[in-house]
Amino acid sequence: MTAGNSVTRDHLQSALALHFLSEGFQSPDAAWEERFRALIPGAAAVAPSMPAFSAGNLAPEHFRLFGPAPACPQELTLHLAENPFEQARMMAHMAGFYRAFGLDPTPGERPDNLAVALSFLSFLCLKERNAAEKGLTEAREVTANAVADFTREFLAPGVAAFSVKLATQTSDPFYLALTEMLRRELFSIHSPVVEPASRWEPRPDDDKEGDELTCGPFKQPLPR
Repeated sequence: MTAGNSVTRDHLQSALALHFLSEGFQSPDAAWEERFRALIPGAAAVAPSMPAFSAGNLAPEHFRLFGPAPACPQELTLHLAENPFEQARMMAHMAGFYRAFGLDPTPGERPDNLAVALSFLSFLCLKERNAAEKGLTEAREVTANAVADFTREFLAPGVAAFSVKLATQTSDPFYLALTEMLRRELFSIHSPVVEPASRWEPRPDDDKEGDELTCGPFKQPLPR
């Protein structure tokens, strides 16, 4: 066994775990349940066991937590900043990461959406694996730096704030377990020195604005 092969397997494991987590936070229906259950064996390292679940049981709670009038939105900048201009600046920076690697979120989808950001990080892990296998030292270094920078600047603080807020808004064992797995996976890359408190506070007049919040992975599928 060589060190290179060990690193490659770690990259693949991380990519599978991140894709699993991205899928887990998406809107549950019958098609979602089939996709998600199929991912569980490949994500065994991050999800050794999951609470019993079904799409039908999860759907109402998902809608309450993450829907048009969310108790805990999946848009990370809403947790990190109250100022809409600061939120827009963060989203532009995140979108710049995506474009640098030839990716764009689905039209109408916010770049700070948790599922989108996790899908992107999974994609980067696969790119880093590919570069390692082919001995492309520079490409591997560029991708590794992007993984570290994107996680440190956006995903780690965003997930820290999101997860604390979520814990105050639900007792659902599925979403609490999924969030704990998410924290472990991301904080193994970068753990915030101080976990930021969520800036999100639901307001009754936000319903129409909330209709614009969507979630889902990139239109471009992850490479195999």
